[in-house]
Amino acid sequence: MLNSLADRPDITVEHAQKLFPQFQDITFVGSGPDKVVFRGMMGTEQYALKVLNKPKNLDLDKHNAETLSAREACEKVAFQECRSRHVVMPGPVGLSVAQIDDHDVMYFSETFVEGLGLECILTEQGPLSTSEVLKLGTQMADAIRSLWNIGKVHRDIKPGNVIVDRQRDHFVLLDSGLVFDVAGDLLHDAVPRGTTRYHSPEQFGRGRRLQVVDFRSDIYALGSSMYEAATGRHPFSTEAQTPWRLFYSISTVAPVRPTEYAPHLPDALEAIILRMLAKSPHDRYLTCDLLLDALQEIGGDGV
Repeated sequence: MLNSLADRPDITVEHAQKLFPQFQDITFVGSGPDKVVFRGMMGTEQYALKVLNKPKNLDLDKHNAETLSAREACEKVAFQECRSRHVVMPGPVGLSVAQIDDHDVMYFSETFVEGLGLECILTEQGPLSTSEVLKLGTQMADAIRSLWNIGKVHRDIKPGNVIVDRQRDHFVLLDSGLVFDVAGDLLHDAVPRGTTRYHSPEQFGRGRRLQVVDFRSDIYALGSSMYEAATGRHPFSTEAQTPWRLFYSISTVAPVRPTEYAPHLPDALEAIILRMLAKSPHDRYLTCDLLLDALQEIGGDGV
């Protein structure tokens, strides 16, 4: 999971104004366990301005401002080729580091999406309908495919990073500023690696991370999110579960079939979700196109 923000002072609008001086009319939007979000204007465009704790293993001498600027330039070029409307676009401020009240933070900007977060929807309204679960799967699979086509892995797909765009009524994947470059990200040893509850089994293999983490890890996280969206339950995690027990469950325990909690779920959709949650990446879908074909064959919403 990203480093918790609980051990830092409150990040205020005044802090955000110092971190993002290019923006006007900065207002607080909300905060979670891993980041604080503000909204700012640049001309007539709205942007989400995000602040999170710097991971302890980020060496500021090694990953200095020049390195971060190089990464930002590469990201802008790469995302020009991102073809999915279901991936939020990075904003003018790429991933950067700073200090606030003696606490190291990372911050970045992305296009602001007006809408309701999937995590909030599941908390307040309960599980999604079958058609909405299919829509979620199809549109997020398109997002994963689009990122993979530009050499990126998201690594933090979860309900908390998916929002329903109010204007266009489709799902959008957030936090593009933290995506992982499989070709040799300048910050691959430092950028936060996502939320443990949605990690794939291979993401726990620290020493082998660069060899094994690819789009299939994102497919696993999407399968976990679809399971939760369909049933109202995470496939493994419970409130009382210890980190070790969670690791053990994700790595070795088969999930309860989602139809045990959602009997109305079609068998074909259940089979897709369970395949996405396979322990070995080789047992999941070998391409994003194969996953999209399977979802669309049973009525997945067009991308």
